[in-house]
Amino acid sequence: MKGLRLVNILYILLGSAIFAYGLVNFNMQNNLAEGGFTGITLLLYFVFNLDPSYTNLILNIPIFFIGWKLLGKNTFIYTILGTVSLSVFLWIFQRTPNIMFPPLLDDLTLAALLAGVTIGVGLGIIFRFGGTTGGVDIIARLAHKYIGWSMGKTMFLFDAIVIAVSIIAYLSYREGMYTLVAVFVAARVIDFMQEGAYAAKGATIISDKNELIAANILKEMDRGVTILRGQGSYTKQDRDILYCVVGKNEIVKLKNIITSTDPHAFVAVSDVHDVLGEGFTLDENKNPLER
Repeated sequence: MKGLRLVNILYILLGSAIFAYGLVNFNMQNNLAEGGFTGITLLLYFVFNLDPSYTNLILNIPIFFIGWKLLGKNTFIYTILGTVSLSVFLWIFQRTPNIMFPPLLDDLTLAALLAGVTIGVGLGIIFRFGGTTGGVDIIARLAHKYIGWSMGKTMFLFDAIVIAVSIIAYLSYREGMYTLVAVFVAARVIDFMQEGAYAAKGATIISDKNELIAANILKEMDRGVTILRGQGSYTKQDRDILYCVVGKNEIVKLKNIITSTDPHAFVAVSDVHDVLGEGFTLDENKNPLER
């Protein structure tokens, strides 16, 4: 179908495999629950011994209709791919001996951390390449699209509800607490992968020597500077504001250039995620563009 990309399909398959591996070998093997629809499949597994690879598909059929109308054809196809491949990998890993990680019932801290990281990485890859694995993943994507909630935040809220029911049904208090640790770690990993692995720093600079500061930054760091127009709230005077994005390892040098040029300059530094463009993801040998 037009618009589908092979690289997206391959990464969704990879993410589903990582997700399923963590679910089988860290959650199911160590009696830890999960949240969302995946948590419901585990609840049905531990209470009624129903295979998650099958219940995952059955529970997601109604969600497919929601996804078809609200997410578009390509995302819907990616969702079917993610959901079906997750069930396939769950079926495979349940029947494949785990020689890498034995049961960690005596070290649930490590089990929870490994569960959170693998599930977070798996889902993060799936989300980043346009897919979901159905269920709460679709709801989280819709919340991110329409109300601006991060996917990790939305999933954590749903997870808490399902985990509470799981604690009542079959989890011990200890297992429930470690499950919350795993879910929290997974949510943070998902957000990290959504925001981008490359993090930079953005500096907002207010000074009476803007032109000299901008020239020194360009000369000594080969970084462009954007000039913004602003007005003082108290003085009502118009003045220029500089904005510059640099790598984390360059922020000390940037501040040294600013303070050596104008010790009285006002500087506000903030985190910047998922930086794209000249000097970051493009050829750094080209002339820098203003940002």
